[in-house]
Amino acid sequence: YQHHYTTLYDGFQFSVDEFFENQRAAGKRLHYTVRLHVELKDKVLAEVGCAAGGILHYLRPFCARVAGCDYGTAFLRKGLAEGLNLKTGGLATLREERPDAILYSHVLEHVYDLGAELRQVHDMLPERGLLIVDVPGVFNIENAYQADYLRYLQNAHLFQFTAATLTTLMARHGFRAIHVDERCIAVFEKAAPGSLPVAFDEALAGRILAFLHRIEGKVLLYRLRALPRRIAVGALKALGLHDAVRSLYRRLFRK
Repeated sequence: YQHHYTTLYDGFQFSVDEFFENQRAAGKRLHYTVRLHVELKDKVLAEVGCAAGGILHYLRPFCARVAGCDYGTAFLRKGLAEGLNLKTGGLATLREERPDAILYSHVLEHVYDLGAELRQVHDMLPERGLLIVDVPGVFNIENAYQADYLRYLQNAHLFQFTAATLTTLMARHGFRAIHVDERCIAVFEKAAPGSLPVAFDEALAGRILAFLHRIEGKVLLYRLRALPRRIAVGALKALGLHDAVRSLYRRLFRK
């Protein structure tokens, strides 16, 4: 993970600074939804798998305190340099922070033993503590992956989610849904183990297959829509202006 994961997963190595800014932008998008359902200002927020900590950096002004953990020290060094409280390791390293809310952003789909992980989260959170989750959603492929199922599939993703399956998984492990949408951005509240009904929709598999068949015919259309942007990006790179224009865009629209 330390030396090879990012290159194998993405096909190239991100600039740490670029990755941090992308994370900040992701934090802004996440906060836009979360703030509509829960208040974080009095809460200690801990993020598992925080990488460089860009999401925490964006959310820090909205929380009482933030902390994070990851196994990749190259990214962690960036967050530490930005003044974040980050630790090397997994969830267990955050126990001493006594978090009121725990965040997994594009991490849970990588976790081999979800049951064990969620039991640890449940044990660590206080009564009515919050679990905030952001994972890729099957029914969001059309919006986030240009309707291309093959772009959605990732070599390191062990699980695929819909709003219904994510809700069922969390209920099974003692987390009541406050908000869940088909982007699979979700907020859960800790409840007593075994106190929540666990529903299973037997028709869901059929709906997923029907959805995938429907969007398969739209892949070419999405590629054509993306063509002008690709041409513009290629031209900017050829002129040596791409990085400057991207930096200006971020200052104007992503802060």
